[in-house]
Amino acid sequence: MLECGLRLALALGLSLAVVHAQSAPARLIGVISALAQDGKGLVVKTDSGEEQIVALLEDARVQRVAPGEKDLSKAAPAAVSDLAPGDRILARGEMQPGGKVLLARQIIVITRDDLAKKQQAERAEWAKRGAGGIVASKNESQRTLTLRIPGLEKDQIVEVALSENTKIRRYAPDSVRYADAKPSALGEIQPGDQVRVLGNRDSEGKKILAEEIVSGAFQTIAGSVVSVRPDGSGFSVKDLRSGKPVSVRTTVDSVVKRLPDRGPGFGMGGMGPGMSFGGGMGGGAPDLQRMLEFLPPASVNDLKPGETVLLAATRAADAQPVTAITVLANADTLLAIRQAISSRQRGGPVGSGSWTLDMPVTMGP
Repeated sequence: MLECGLRLALALGLSLAVVHAQSAPARLIGVISALAQDGKGLVVKTDSGEEQIVALLEDARVQRVAPGEKDLSKAAPAAVSDLAPGDRILARGEMQPGGKVLLARQIIVITRDDLAKKQQAERAEWAKRGAGGIVASKNESQRTLTLRIPGLEKDQIVEVALSENTKIRRYAPDSVRYADAKPSALGEIQPGDQVRVLGNRDSEGKKILAEEIVSGAFQTIAGSVVSVRPDGSGFSVKDLRSGKPVSVRTTVDSVVKRLPDRGPGFGMGGMGPGMSFGGGMGGGAPDLQRMLEFLPPASVNDLKPGETVLLAATRAADAQPVTAITVLANADTLLAIRQAISSRQRGGPVGSGSWTLDMPVTMGP
């Protein structure tokens, strides 16, 4: 069906090209989702989420560039037959009447394999030089943030210094995908926001020179699981603070991890026998972000009614489902540790007054 529709659209686009030779120049950027068997056209999912037909002229020029490369003089010649689903392209040509078919004279492609290698390298870099936490304060004139990094023994306080070259991105309120984060500015970052920063640290691990920052306004919820949807699309919890039910939606981008049962050494540089993951920044106490990275993945379907979960989620209007970013199951012990740390930092007895649940979300490439 897709092939027939593509052939019809291409035939229509090519015939219109003869009549409308003066169509306005146009371009589109997106990812190839399908190709015609005859190699004369593509279906491209654009960055705005729409699907667009790209009809290729006989003399269309195809060039391959490396991810991040902006100098087209470094592009290598390629063939239409080299294109594949998952490749990211920039198509230039003329848009036909109706806006459904782009008659392409030039295709610039970044291959799926090159993108995967770049993303793998970026993830490794963020794991090595990244840190995540909650903004405690901001000094906009000095371009610094004070970051609180939740830990298993105590919270770490780190200063983040931004330069004019620091790349700043921010999540949309309804998205948890790093790819959907938009260019932002220091003025948008507020105390209480979650941030993930990439940069070099000083020898003591107390200051980071930020090369890139991604931020978002998220909430942390501690709850008792009430039910899990059979299709794995989400679950409901009873909020331990308010006592109200909360509907939670999960997506392919939601990260679900399960904490081990409490044992010797939990919270003292590890999570029990055989699960030590080292210290935090500067060799200090381990932080929750590092713990999340070392825990094996779990599934929403593994959640059990009655168990305690900690989750970082998007904010939503009343009665609307929140979208889970990070879910930590079997979280009774971690919740008790976080309560104790919060009470100790406020100088009160454990369990008294309000307490801080904030945990870093899984952010970055």
